[in-house]
Amino acid sequence: MIAARLMRRGVMPAVTARVTSSTMPLPRSMLMPLASFSSISRSTVGTTNSFGAGSGSAGKPLELKYLEANGSLALALPLTGDPHSEIGLGMKLFSLHPTTSVASFVSQVQLEDTTAKDVQIRTQKGVPVAPETAFSSLMADDFQIVLNDKVLRVAAPVFTGDAYTSLPQDGGLDMRAIAHKAAIIKLRETIANHPKWKIDVTEFKKLAADHGIPPKQASQVLHAFHQVGLVFHFSQVKNHLPHAADEELKSAVFLKPRNILDGYFDSLGLIPPSTQRYVEKRQQLEADLAAIMPEHDALLHLQAQLDETAHKRTAVYCYLSSAGLVGMGGLYAWLTFVEYSWDIMEPITYFTGFGVSVLSYFWWTLTTSEYEYGNVYDFIYQRRRNALYTKSQFDPIKLDNLQAKVAGIHRDIADITTKLTKPTCLQAEFLKEK
Repeated sequence: MIAARLMRRGVMPAVTARVTSSTMPLPRSMLMPLASFSSISRSTVGTTNSFGAGSGSAGKPLELKYLEANGSLALALPLTGDPHSEIGLGMKLFSLHPTTSVASFVSQVQLEDTTAKDVQIRTQKGVPVAPETAFSSLMADDFQIVLNDKVLRVAAPVFTGDAYTSLPQDGGLDMRAIAHKAAIIKLRETIANHPKWKIDVTEFKKLAADHGIPPKQASQVLHAFHQVGLVFHFSQVKNHLPHAADEELKSAVFLKPRNILDGYFDSLGLIPPSTQRYVEKRQQLEADLAAIMPEHDALLHLQAQLDETAHKRTAVYCYLSSAGLVGMGGLYAWLTFVEYSWDIMEPITYFTGFGVSVLSYFWWTLTTSEYEYGNVYDFIYQRRRNALYTKSQFDPIKLDNLQAKVAGIHRDIADITTKLTKPTCLQAEFLKEK
């Protein structure tokens, strides 16, 4: 079990407080500040007063510019041999091709400034770069330039996955930071939807490269993701596991950190974070249900009373109508056989039947339904009920909405109960943010 292995390593206590939160901001160290861009000439060596707002100090780094017009690079350095650079009136501008080697650039700098005895190019971590390294490889990440006793930070061009770009002329928009954030957001979404729960570091770097993040920065992104709990990567934790297991764990990137935390908590006999979230969600749903049930029950009871009253009044009307029909039949029989004769009553019965036919057609025109006892009953019942609803200020739409809400809460509670029956290590897979 991964959780047991992490317990033996002693790394889980250090990360349990880092329960994953997908909305936590990434460290600002992942986004490098950039200098503003000003127009420059294409001369190989020159002096400019506007190129690069930074000087390589701790506040703002220099910037290696990528000139899209001719595909060359430009870098302005404050050389001590230049009498203007020390007072901030100008900087030496170097133009070079991406294929230029580090050794050629160092020679060019020393040629322009004889006081530059010690010129080195290092990585961000201070590791010297090999002299034969081309700038096409170097500019994939920020680096340092050492001029005698000065260490100047240099920001590489923006890498978007397809090409290098530079800042706009006015410098009002930090395109490098925006490009980095966009790439990191896309990578984060890919990791969240990745079908695997564990990959190795090489595969993670490949994913980062597919999203426009250079390999040198992929390690920093991985470390930042681990710090905020988006992934787990235990590459620098000392342990006492066998060498093979240790190397396997160090090279692994766990894309489902919630699963690891759940297994670890469960192995300690504690409530796993995912289970706790399910329980809290169910308690919240039960509280919401308890808050709306009194109003729901009151409206439901009132509706039942009004419907029953409408049914009773409609039934009385039906009974009276039936009695009227029986009485009319008796009256016609008495008039035919006692008071008058059939010769007199025959036209009366004919016109009575014809009148009923006319009334039936009028009924169909008014209600678009057949003149049947069931339809007549429903028509009278609906009119009686609507009148009672209006008189009692009862809102049936409000009751329907409450019933739908109650049914939805019951479904959610049943769904959570079903998910809680799943194995602990899989419960996080069913956890959805709302």
